[in-house]
Amino acid sequence: MTTWRAVGASVAGASHRVRGVPCQDAFSLHVDDEGLVIVVCDGAGSAVHADVASRLVCDAFSVEGRRQARCPSGPDVEALLAASRRAIEDAARERNAPIREFACTLLGAIVTATWSLFVQIGDGAIVAANTEDFAPIFWPSHGEYANETHFLTDAEPHHVQCLVTSDRPTRLAMFTDGLERVALRIADRAAHQPFFGALFTSLAAEHTSEAAFSHALHAWLASDRLSTRTDDDLTLVLAATNVPTRREAADGS
Repeated sequence: MTTWRAVGASVAGASHRVRGVPCQDAFSLHVDDEGLVIVVCDGAGSAVHADVASRLVCDAFSVEGRRQARCPSGPDVEALLAASRRAIEDAARERNAPIREFACTLLGAIVTATWSLFVQIGDGAIVAANTEDFAPIFWPSHGEYANETHFLTDAEPHHVQCLVTSDRPTRLAMFTDGLERVALRIADRAAHQPFFGALFTSLAAEHTSEAAFSHALHAWLASDRLSTRTDDDLTLVLAATNVPTRREAADGS
């Protein structure tokens, strides 16, 4: 049985901390015997309920994704996205608010023993590797103008990037756009190999619990070192197979 180790953290960006605005990113990660489901969302800065939307979409996609027992077809992917949209449509009705006030991006991954699904609306990135060669599954989707992107609430069908494959990555990273210029080489549209190599080496060498590693990841995302490079909210989720669990490491098995 494949063992996944998955960790993640979100922090409010410097500009939001100064203004007392909550972090508008959210993530969800679920690991079980069947595989893993990871969701990362970034609420639109202009949306009043961006933080609520990110949380609702993460939860809805994760729940629906765990029900996906077969290799997904087009209608299955549409059902996943429809369930995510319903979550924010319901919230908008309850608050008597326009749906645009719940705008957020979506990164989703479902990885099983026999198939993988990756879906992306908007910016941020999903980076995967089977060896040490990390590569983005899709390139971040930006709009026509600077700081513009696409959201689940208004995405046209051609804004939905989707891949269903029999390949299964052994390393998977998902992050919001605040980390794009740290983790990606923009000029040649590639992953920054040393960045991911160092993170996954740490994950493999770390013999503490996932909770402790996530705490360390949170501290790193909130560090002055990163705050000098971006003032945006930051979310990073990492998952790796064939990494010893804390008990296995202690047993030497």
